[in-house]
Amino acid sequence: MTKRKDKKAPVKISALENEEVKLSANEEVESSTPDEIVVEEANANLNADEMVVQEIQEEAKETEVKTQTSSKKDKPVIDKKNNKKEDDKKKPKKEKKEKKGLKRRSKETVSELKKVTWPKFPEVVKKTGVVIAVVLIFAVVLLCLDLLFGFLSSALMGKPFIPFS
Repeated sequence: MTKRKDKKAPVKISALENEEVKLSANEEVESSTPDEIVVEEANANLNADEMVVQEIQEEAKETEVKTQTSSKKDKPVIDKKNNKKEDDKKKPKKEKKEKKGLKRRSKETVSELKKVTWPKFPEVVKKTGVVIAVVLIFAVVLLCLDLLFGFLSSALMGKPFIPFS
C-alpha cells in the first residue's frame, strides 16, 4: 500500500502504477542528496507501517464488536437478584391453552375453511364431467377385459361361453 499525494487515505495501486511511482521517485532522487533519499524512504516505510497497523486495529475493533454482539445473543445473562435469565424476562408469558375437545377443533376447522380458495360453479361442473367420463371409460375397458377373459377361459375348458352368467 502506498499513499497518494492527492488523497489522504491509503489506496491500493496496481503493479504498473507502482512502477510509475518508483520512476517518479527515482527522478526526484537524482535531484536530492543520498541522505535525503534515505530519510524519505524511511518516512515512507513508517507511514506505510502506520497505515497497516491502523487497518489491523480497525479490523480487530470490528471483530470485537461482532463477538460481543454474538456472545450476548448466545449466552443469556443471569440476574443475581431474581436468579432468572434476562431472556426469560423478555419472553411474553404463555397464554392459557384453550380446552381440548370438540369446541377447539371446530373453531380451528372453521378458520382453516375460511382460508380455502373455493372453485366457481362452472369449474366444478367441468371437473365433475371429466371425472364421470374417465370412470365410464375405465368401466368399458374393464367390461371388455372381463368378456375376453371369460371367453378364453370357457374355450380352454371346453364349455360354451355365456356372458354375464
